[in-house]
Amino acid sequence: MLSVVPLLPALAGATLSYRAAVVELASVVPDGGTLHASSASGALVKRANAALIDQWATKAAANGSKIVVFCEEFGSSAAYYTASTVKYVSEPLPEASGPDGPSLCGTDPSVLPFSSMVACTARRLNVTIVSGMTDAKPCGDNLSPFTQRPFPCDAETGLASYNTAVAFGPKGQLLAKYHKSHLARTWSKESEPANAEWAPIDPVTFFDPSTGVTFGLFICNDVNFGSPARALLAAGVRDIIFPTFWISGGAPWMAVTMQDAFSRAHGVNFLAANTAAYGRMASGSGIWPADLAAESPQHFPYGLARGDGWLGVADLTVQPPDATPLPPAVPLPKNGTAALGPFVGNATYFSVSGPSKAVPLRQASVGEHISCAVDGVVAKGAGDYALVAIAGLNHVGMYEAMCVVVPCAAGTAWTACVGEQYAPREVAAGLPRGGAAFAELRVQARAPNANTWHHSALCDDGLTPRPRTALQLDSPSASTRLSALRGAACPLMTMWVSGHAESEAEGPTCPFGKAPCSTDEASRARTRATAFVDALKAESAAPDASSS
Repeated sequence: MLSVVPLLPALAGATLSYRAAVVELASVVPDGGTLHASSASGALVKRANAALIDQWATKAAANGSKIVVFCEEFGSSAAYYTASTVKYVSEPLPEASGPDGPSLCGTDPSVLPFSSMVACTARRLNVTIVSGMTDAKPCGDNLSPFTQRPFPCDAETGLASYNTAVAFGPKGQLLAKYHKSHLARTWSKESEPANAEWAPIDPVTFFDPSTGVTFGLFICNDVNFGSPARALLAAGVRDIIFPTFWISGGAPWMAVTMQDAFSRAHGVNFLAANTAAYGRMASGSGIWPADLAAESPQHFPYGLARGDGWLGVADLTVQPPDATPLPPAVPLPKNGTAALGPFVGNATYFSVSGPSKAVPLRQASVGEHISCAVDGVVAKGAGDYALVAIAGLNHVGMYEAMCVVVPCAAGTAWTACVGEQYAPREVAAGLPRGGAAFAELRVQARAPNANTWHHSALCDDGLTPRPRTALQLDSPSASTRLSALRGAACPLMTMWVSGHAESEAEGPTCPFGKAPCSTDEASRARTRATAFVDALKAESAAPDASSS
């Protein structure tokens, strides 16, 4: 159930501002030989993580921040545990009590070693601290949407471990806790095999006495779906906290570009804290103001080494809900009368060089789902790019109709250039580099089945173009969006526009609506569909375009 806190300052027309911090930091790596063995050893891990929070929250408070955000499951280091050992780093959290509730500082540390320490830090610094952890709660009877199998349940205790975000207020009170709605997974892999998934989906908002702001919470993979985000937006929330352990993949799905795009799509202040555990394979954090002209600190380490930690601080202004209205919900589209299958794509290739050279108009499409066009002017540099049109379900089970500009040599398969979401091996050897900076680049997308539009860009350094005002989105028609990048000095890695079909009921979907998901069937269908598109292209393609 969504508990809605009245948005009094926005309703009164007052301007409300606050200073926030996000911390990109890796939690403690347990020693596999000793720290998986007992509740006592798990408590050592949780206390060590709480000590890191104390250290970094102190830095943030010294910079004037009133709310500090840490990454997904930071408190439990749960990513390193198995279904049989994660119970040692889980804690039986009480229900959230709100601003007037009791402090958890001083709670028996043998029961809540992480929570009691972080509550004391929040009280000492007079700030609000949000962090990921793992909550121990009774097992549910729901099934994984992809495997149709039960989630892990400890037979001895009857408890399951739930990926959770918690907010501790300036008196140490538990302002809110939220259980992740959509665990990280693809059609072929459950990426959180130790955790259970909370059901039914329970959107959470909370009033933060440190800032006077009402925040919404969700975690990592939740950002891909209409639930629970649409419920928060419908409640008038325009400040969202996003702890994540985002696994890198293809250029359009890197962490900072996804964060930037969500903030733009919904006109929200988006506080995104990622891990620093695996360099570019799992990192990327930022504070993304609804006001594109506001300062927006972001961080992405290009190397592979474990990060030493990064602190981003920004001043944010709460936006009125009517500044970016929530579009009406739409169901997932179909392919004719059939349920959706996996991504189908089509590409056209072009080479550019500067200075002041025009980018010839290029076009690509996938049936009725997506039509794409790109043109522009090169400022400097040179590179080989492709315009790729993609539509269907990606392998995390969400619908996208995308237009993507990405570095790609002519004749290369579009799948090799665009990559996939949550595929860190694709970036282990390095990220694609485009090489050309554009005085102007325009990407137009027409997606008649979409109700929500995300768009962003990445420079060759893995960060979004600065200033954020360099990238703007216009609406030539109800089903068409034009993303324009102007005056960005950086060489461009990718620029993309993605239409989503979102509703409050949207969640992870198997290809063709068949659960459990069949990756073999998805692969065969992708091959058949791509071959069909190639055949159509061969019949009618312009002489300067080719596809794969």
